[in-house]
Amino acid sequence: MAASGELSNAEKSSSFVVWNLKTKNLCGKKEFIGGEFECHSRGKHFQQGQYVATSVAFSPDNRYIVATGGNEVHLYEFGSDGEVGDHTTIAFGFEDFTYCGTFSPSGRWIMATSDDKTVRVWDVANNKLYQRFDHPDKVRQAVFSPDERLVLTGCHDGTARLWNLETGDAICCFEGHADQIEYGVAFSTKGDLIATGSYDKTVKIWRVPAKKTGRHT
Repeated sequence: MAASGELSNAEKSSSFVVWNLKTKNLCGKKEFIGGEFECHSRGKHFQQGQYVATSVAFSPDNRYIVATGGNEVHLYEFGSDGEVGDHTTIAFGFEDFTYCGTFSPSGRWIMATSDDKTVRVWDVANNKLYQRFDHPDKVRQAVFSPDERLVLTGCHDGTARLWNLETGDAICCFEGHADQIEYGVAFSTKGDLIATGSYDKTVKIWRVPAKKTGRHT
């Protein structure tokens, strides 16, 4: 949700809408126009407009909206009048469906996850891919730490992983869930704790290690 009182949400269609929470009026609607792509994990070729917008998020300054869908990530201009403007397709290079498009707290980075088992971070300023984190299974959610030094990812293999954003190195792997992690990963406000939620019907709280430590159970 934007600080100015707008709310964006992805529909079960190739579009997303923006609402004004004060007036409860529709501010704008934008079709998510992505290209066709070959989805190997599902054994299907998707034509343009055959897939949904899977996530939307405002930038911290409310100037942009990031949206994911198909194997693409789009960055839209967002005006002070509530209108959604032109978009730029971010060349992340994903090979499967994308999810969880999000901005870092400062707005410097955009991150998205994918069923191609990767999480990728894009530098907004220079329009380039900054970091890629590889996983053994699908990844549906990832979050930045409050200080933007770390990235936390949740994987379908039931593990969560902590990464150094600057170097791309894996700091540690949190093991202990008996089923996949879908969308349940979060940092505490101070960034010293993380929470993970799983299909095994449990939520676990972990301390963020001070240095690279390998595996945690």
